[in-house]
Amino acid sequence: MHQPTNLLTVLLVLLRIASYGQGKVSVAVTVAPTYVNTTYFNRYFYPESDGQLVEPIQINGVRGTAGYSAGATVHYNWVPAWSVSGGIWYAQHTTQQERMAVAGEGMNNIRQRAIRIPVLLNFRSSDKRLSPYFSFGWLFDFPFTSQVLVDRPDQGTQRLRLLTEKGPVFHVLAGAGVHYKLTDRYGLIVQPTASYNLGSFGGYGSHNDAYAFSLQTQLVYSF
Repeated sequence: MHQPTNLLTVLLVLLRIASYGQGKVSVAVTVAPTYVNTTYFNRYFYPESDGQLVEPIQINGVRGTAGYSAGATVHYNWVPAWSVSGGIWYAQHTTQQERMAVAGEGMNNIRQRAIRIPVLLNFRSSDKRLSPYFSFGWLFDFPFTSQVLVDRPDQGTQRLRLLTEKGPVFHVLAGAGVHYKLTDRYGLIVQPTASYNLGSFGGYGSHNDAYAFSLQTQLVYSF
């Protein structure tokens, strides 16, 4: 029950930075369509039954999934070229897996969700209207209950829950793109990024090797 409160506290602290001087702080709306590539080594997932008849989900091999992240980001420039940024994003991607042969035809859709906290170091190479923009840092994921949709021919869709570890799950991220100055106050950052899932402390037994590619797009407003 304390997790949403803690995350709200983080956001309030980030927003409070805005009181430390004009021209140093900016806020952004961030959207990032994402492709995630995950390698599973014969993993079994067991959804919560909630009184329903359920079956385990087996995944083995490489799976590519589409998803997105979106949220708010705060940037703080301590010198003209360098900034740090943090925020709160919602991240989601869906893995599809055919039902086990003994269970019959159909498809399992596992919708994995998390609150994501980015902590990044950014470099903007010039103050021109169009400038290269680089980022490096960490993503901290706090997963919450996944949704499982089981589609069976002629039987409709069964909706289940899949409990996940509390996290945080650590990712390392690097990105290179451009910053475009729309006006003196507004800017647009478009930045392809790559990240690697390092897992969580003590979670080696349940870790799946994964990397992701995103197109991080930010509409930035500077104070």
